[in-house]
Amino acid sequence: MNTYTKKDIVEMKELFIMRSNGHRSLFPVIVGIDKQVENIFAVPEKDAIGTIDIDNAISFLEFVNDKVKIRIIKKNFAEEVSGEYDFFFTPVYSDTDITYAQSRWLINQNLRTKENRTVFVINNLDDWIGNLAVLNAEKGIFVIEVLKGWAKGSGRAYKKFLNIGTLENEDFIPIAVVEGGLYDGLPGSIYASDYSPWAVKDGILFVFDEDSKTVKAFNENGITVDHPFSGIFNRNHKKLRKVREISFHPELPFGLVVDAGEVPDIRELQEQRNNGLISMAQYRELLKPLTEESLRHAIWLVRWDTDDENRQFVPLMSLAGNLIPFIDDVKMCSDFQFSPDGTWLVFRDNTQTVENPVFVSIPVSPDKPLFFGEPLYLGQVLREGMMVGAKGSAWIDKPTSFVVTDGQALYKWELGNIDKSRVINQ
Repeated sequence: MNTYTKKDIVEMKELFIMRSNGHRSLFPVIVGIDKQVENIFAVPEKDAIGTIDIDNAISFLEFVNDKVKIRIIKKNFAEEVSGEYDFFFTPVYSDTDITYAQSRWLINQNLRTKENRTVFVINNLDDWIGNLAVLNAEKGIFVIEVLKGWAKGSGRAYKKFLNIGTLENEDFIPIAVVEGGLYDGLPGSIYASDYSPWAVKDGILFVFDEDSKTVKAFNENGITVDHPFSGIFNRNHKKLRKVREISFHPELPFGLVVDAGEVPDIRELQEQRNNGLISMAQYRELLKPLTEESLRHAIWLVRWDTDDENRQFVPLMSLAGNLIPFIDDVKMCSDFQFSPDGTWLVFRDNTQTVENPVFVSIPVSPDKPLFFGEPLYLGQVLREGMMVGAKGSAWIDKPTSFVVTDGQALYKWELGNIDKSRVINQ
């Protein structure tokens, strides 16, 4: 455990930002914990996050100065509350309820009554839950991505079905099902290929269709609807390569699209190498530009607050250059998350390694021409090689903070308090 005094903590927060080589860096408060914590999620409480990795329970971790106070919410409601499962958590959507997915079922915890429900969604052992989102918080409508096993090659490919529905007692009541394309790889793996990313905003489900290369919008009844985002995207989709991720601002009228090069078909090169037509050195040299293009990501801004079509679909970061100032050449990036109040964006720069990404934050404001200000680098976790998936990070609403776990320590960047900090120039 850390043993900083209260005075140390205050001084660290005063010396919050360092500027070096044109970059601003924000130092986290690092809190050691004597438990193995890999899964964390947002909770409807001030200065706290949740976890399922302590004492077979749902627990809240409350930040108190330089320490974390553990508060058990519900214990032993299952034989294995954590374990070798795939977990998917949602942002805060209710003052009283927490809902998350665990491989083939949902767990719902009421914080007021302490009632805990296990809601089975899948009965087939070949199928998995691949993601979870809240479509309509007021009505309690969720989107559950179900990956249905499909024999293709290695047998690790899945068809995606987006199940829209509500929770009633211990049942999931379906409203509609939307086809969502293919998912190739193990569920929850950071190395898997998602061929049809999807996202939700303002009660609308947006799904990228791999066949047509367009985005379709669906309401909570699974009926296709028109929306400015899909209209703008579909007019410009030929500018994109392979869409990897879609993310929406919680309030402002814009979204982000991440695209990358197509995964190359290298069978012809492999055949030439196997037949001795090219050497291994030649094979590697020919393969390099193909794989580099498939890994090179670009970030596009899609906005519908203007009628100027030249401003509706803009490459923020690409090989041609970056429109966001003071940011490094980001070739690979993922997991774009907006803060609950919409004032910050955080993403992972995977250019050096996907197993220990560099976290980058960017302030968001409707007064900026492209919504974004000067980046603030958060850095990496200390445990090299630790694969920090999306489930290893969470937002705190008050104060606005981004938290990451490396399994043995929590890293907390208090983005909402940077106006109180001093800048150190190096």
